Amino acid sequence: QVSEEVKAARSAQLMELSELMSQEFRDYYEGMEQEVLFEEACEVDGEEYYIGHTREYVKIGMKSEENLENVVKCGKIAGKISSDILLMEE
Repeated sequence: QVSEEVKAARSAQLMELSELMSQEFRDYYEGMEQEVLFEEACEVDGEEYYIGHTREYVKIGMKSEENLENVVKCGKIAGKISSDILLMEE
């Protein structure tokens, strides 16, 4: 049997590793040209973005004057909007 303290410590290590690997996965796409299917408008930190996903299901946000719902766009990944959403520029 494994004690609750050991279980909690192992769980915390796995959660930390999962977050690190997820961040490295998103960092890989910065600077790349990607095709994104935008799905909905969303407010992030008080600003309006259209949110969508790449073919690899990386979450992407983009500012646009036009309605991008159900629109596929290509653009360069230029940074981050939040810890789990990358920023795309046309």
